Amino acid sequence: MEFREGIRFKPSVASGRLRFNYLASAQQFITSGETRSSFNRWTVDLQHEIPLYRNVSSSGPREFNGPNECAQALGSPGCPPVQWSRNRQGSIGFRVLVSESISTGANSVPFYFQPTLGGSDVNGEHFLGSYQDYRFRGRT
Repeated sequence: MEFREGIRFKPSVASGRLRFNYLASAQQFITSGETRSSFNRWTVDLQHEIPLYRNVSSSGPREFNGPNECAQALGSPGCPPVQWSRNRQGSIGFRVLVSESISTGANSVPFYFQPTLGGSDVNGEHFLGSYQDYRFRGRT
């Protein structure tokens, strides 16, 4: 049986110039006494993103405008000036990930629940993506 709880924060500061994606979670894996595979795992994932560009986008047509109108408010006579944008995208990201599994007594973490480095794991998470899948696996 697995019990999982966690909390995620996604705040941004400086008018969106610095974005955070924080996750703290805990998992409890409980098995019968004969298998000796019960353990706890906690994870802290801190992601920071700094966007390089600000996208300029139009809000689209207003409900009160007809097909040949571009007023920004009901009853306003003119259209806003044209805004040119290259719609460039890009960001710089930093990530700190800590995951720890803890077993007590004669219990151990089964090999199929051990985190892997290299390629992607069973859940599709990429850690050291330039290496082949399961390249750095713990002892089995």
